[in-house]
Amino acid sequence: MLRQMSVILCMSLTLGAGGFAGPLPEDAVFPKTERIAAAMERFRAEHSSVPEEDASQAEPVSFKECGRMRLTYTGGRHSVSYVDSPEELPYDLRTEGYDEDFFSEHALLVVVETVNSGSVRIGIESAVREDDTVAVTLSHEVPEYGTDDMATWMLWAEVESGLGDCEWELVNPALPSEMELK
Repeated sequence: MLRQMSVILCMSLTLGAGGFAGPLPEDAVFPKTERIAAAMERFRAEHSSVPEEDASQAEPVSFKECGRMRLTYTGGRHSVSYVDSPEELPYDLRTEGYDEDFFSEHALLVVVETVNSGSVRIGIESAVREDDTVAVTLSHEVPEYGTDDMATWMLWAEVESGLGDCEWELVNPALPSEMELK
């Protein structure tokens, strides 16, 4: 899909400039895009939450992603926490309507993530429990062109109660830096 987007973008740029009147050749190559995609794939493989041979021991934690909020950037931050009472809510979530009634049956998974561009869309991809550890994996959708601003996001999702004794870890905080892609 990334290659298709590159082809479409290049077609529109060249047609718009008036320098190229036909479709791009089927075998058109975009080395930088392919290099970035390959580096991202290597990074994901190296930081996978569950090794393939141990996948049968892990169980998914069901969740319902509820929201995201852009926070003031104050430096790189990456964290994941399990919130099971109104008193533990981050300040920014206190007006979202989570009260004692909610926490009597549910809890919240709260992730704070800093990325190298405000254009990067992040989401909670999975949460997997193995023994007393819950590994949270994020998705990072990187557009071909983005902004140069750093961004910190807070994401939250409703999860089942009773996981407060588990250790929560963020498997893949942030994307590799531009230096790692070269």
